[in-house]
Parts: sequence; C-alpha cells; structure tokens
Amino acid sequence: MRNVFNRIVLLILSILAIVFGILALLILGGLVSPAQLSPGGFLHGLWSSIGMSSGPGRTTALISSIVALGLGLVFLGIELLPGRRGEFVIRRDGLGTVSVARNSIDELVGRVAGSVPGVREVREDVEKGDKGLRVWVRAAVAPDVVAPDVARTLQEQVHSALQNNLGLPVSEVRVSTQLASLEHTQRKRVQ
Repeated sequence: MRNVFNRIVLLILSILAIVFGILALLILGGLVSPAQLSPGGFLHGLWSSIGMSSGPGRTTALISSIVALGLGLVFLGIELLPGRRGEFVIRRDGLGTVSVARNSIDELVGRVAGSVPGVREVREDVEKGDKGLRVWVRAAVAPDVVAPDVARTLQEQVHSALQNNLGLPVSEVRVSTQLASLEHTQRKRVQ
C-alpha cells in the first residue's frame, strides 16, 4: 500500500511540475496573460509575479520553469516506464537477459511464509536496492507463538529462498508481525 501511495503522489507531483513549467513558460513568452490563467483570481499573484519579472528575476523564473518542466518529465517517465516494477534482472550477458517476474517473487515469499509454523497471512513488498532486493514482509501470526522467533525464522527463510532459488542478491529483509488479520485486498492467506 505504501508503494502505491508513493507512486500516486510522485505522479501527481510530476504532473503539477510539468503544468507549472509549461504555464510559466507561456507567460514568460508572452503567449498568455496571467489573467487568462487565473479564473476567479486563483493563483493570479503567482502568475503576475512571473509575468512582470525582469532582468535577473526573469532569468530565474525562466530557469525555474525549465527545471520544473524537465524534472516533471523525468519523474513521470521513470514512473511510467513499462516493466520497471514488473520484473527483476537476474543476469545480463552476451546471451541475453534472464529476469524473474515480480509476482514470482511474491509467490515465493508467500510459499516460504506458509512453511513457517504460526504464520496465518502475509503481505510483501519488494523493491530494487543498490546492493540487492529490499523486502518488507508483514505477517499475521497465531496468538500462541513467540512472534520474534517466528519473525526471525521468516526473515532467514525469505532471504535464503530469494538468494538460493532465484539467484537474486538480497540486501535486506524486514519482517513485521501482528496478531490481527491483515486488512488489505492483496493479502495472501497461508495455512
């Protein structure tokens, strides 16, 4: 859920930066007036200050607009690249590329969690880190188990399975346990 929220926020901020950059450039280029971009006076002061800037202030406004537009486009492109979050490259060499699908990693983590006594449900999030995969596992455990022991076993087994079964380097496995059921639409029940 955290990852989805972060992506949505980044997409919104990217779009806002692009819109701001384009509108500011249109004002600086004299193609539109601040009044045209301010229905009901909304943001009229901002657009007017950009439009009336001169000398160094105009140069600063121009550079800021270009930077906002450029950064917005870069972050939007990064977020929308196909396959960016869908697979992880295991090996790239002269023969080609070997990768594993994200859902395979999720499935493996779910299977590993199912083999740990006391784990009832699990939710995982995986992302690429500089030194390998960073894995977050949230597990609902039975009330009669020692949660830190279950978490440690789960952590070790997830780390081992990802490195041994898939050949992916793992830099971190974080495990959080709770007694209550995981309230999430993408949860996986394990027995």
